[in-house]
Amino acid sequence: MGHGCRGDSNSSSNAYSFIGGGRSNRAAGLYATIAGGNANQISSLGSSIGGGISNTVISSYATISGGIENTAGNLHATVGGGYNNAATGISSTISGGINNSAIGQVLR
Repeated sequence: MGHGCRGDSNSSSNAYSFIGGGRSNRAAGLYATIAGGNANQISSLGSSIGGGISNTVISSYATISGGIENTAGNLHATVGGGYNNAATGISSTISGGINNSAIGQVLR
């Protein structure tokens, strides 16, 4: 069980996962970190969310710094902030803004 869960109904459910504060955050990945915010979720290895609202990381070693309703959905994907952005390509990055997507190269 992770340590540092403070706030209302945060859940760090995997080894070495950590939630610093906020409310309704869920860190389910091994070594996952959520610093704070509201309703943020991580389900993957070594990923992090700095804060914000309703951000989701679903792939390993991905990061969302903040913002609202952003998704980091592939290995090493990064979203800096903004609203409703989705970095779904391997090593893709969105620095911020609204309704952006970074899908990366599709390998066949």
